[in-house]
Amino acid sequence: MSQEREAFAGSEAGVRASHAAHQRLVADIKASSDMLRTVGCRIQDVRYDSTTMVVGSSVVLTVRYECKYANSLKDAALTARFYDGVPRLPGLMVSQDPRTLDSWKFAFQLVGPGRSAWVGPDGKEHAEEALAELLLKHFLDLQQERALDRRR
Repeated sequence: MSQEREAFAGSEAGVRASHAAHQRLVADIKASSDMLRTVGCRIQDVRYDSTTMVVGSSVVLTVRYECKYANSLKDAALTARFYDGVPRLPGLMVSQDPRTLDSWKFAFQLVGPGRSAWVGPDGKEHAEEALAELLLKHFLDLQQERALDRRR
């Protein structure tokens, strides 16, 4: 299996699959826009660096995938960051830098025969169809925690 993993990681097919998985993640996040709107949140694309941002009243989630090579997943990573305000990103004007509440980095890997997934820093596998739910759940949990803290 390790040879298959290495072959996948060093192939155009692996890179194409990673981009498709990233596009699915963004589509899954955007598919939640109606639900997010009901809790006062919105989704925004940052055009200059392909970041997708979910903006809430007290938490901002940014999701960005970076893959430098056309035929290798070397150094490729999906980064999800949770902030207490809008971060400084290309094309966005912000008055002050927010505090990072959490930061998660995922690699796209072959995890079984013919099965790929996002793998977190803890080695835990996250199916392509489940990552948006994980990120949005954490975003909403942070949003709720911060709302409770403000009421105290």
